[in-house]
Amino acid sequence: MGEDAPFRGEDEDFLSFYTWPVHSETGERLNWTQVPVQDKGWSAECQDKGGFIQEFPGWKPSPLQRNLHLPTLLSAIG
Repeated sequence: MGEDAPFRGEDEDFLSFYTWPVHSETGERLNWTQVPVQDKGWSAECQDKGGFIQEFPGWKPSPLQRNLHLPTLLSAIG
């Protein structure tokens, strides 16, 4: 089972067991919205989980995004 995003409002989360991640050189706290998201593919040769959503409309979710707002996806499609 994967790790849930911090601050979900439950009793325990990532920060219950670890400190906030920081940049090794600057000491700056990690901005969760700037974490890169891996590119996924969807074609005859490659069917990555999540690849269809990224290939077809050209939209990629934010890091740790659990839900999708359908009007946002439809506007990305055009």
